Amino acid sequence: MQADAAEFEFPAEVDAILSTYALTQVPECGEVIAHGAAALSGGGRWAVLDLKVPDKAPRRLAQLGVAVVRPFASIDEWMARRPWEVIRAAMQEELADFSWTELFFGTAFLAAGSRGATPRQ
Repeated sequence: MQADAAEFEFPAEVDAILSTYALTQVPECGEVIAHGAAALSGGGRWAVLDLKVPDKAPRRLAQLGVAVVRPFASIDEWMARRPWEVIRAAMQEELADFSWTELFFGTAFLAAGSRGATPRQ
């Protein structure tokens, strides 16, 4: 399936949703989480593996990382938007048994949760 994530209509009763290294690029990432969570069947799971800026990166290392990526992406806008925080908040609000694990010295994260066994009101 190829579609704009912000406009994608999830089918009803989805068992699982997996997003890898893409959702932080969607400005409406919180809305995507909410729409996906609403489409999950009872017990269905949402998992997101994506990139983030490390919270405690040494300044010089962060500057080097930005310089390397800048020719390939709009990194400044992405860093200002802080989409990983939006994803985390949306998943915490929409899903049960939410978990958040930072990987690779805080440059990536794995977030997951499930829809409760009974539909949310």
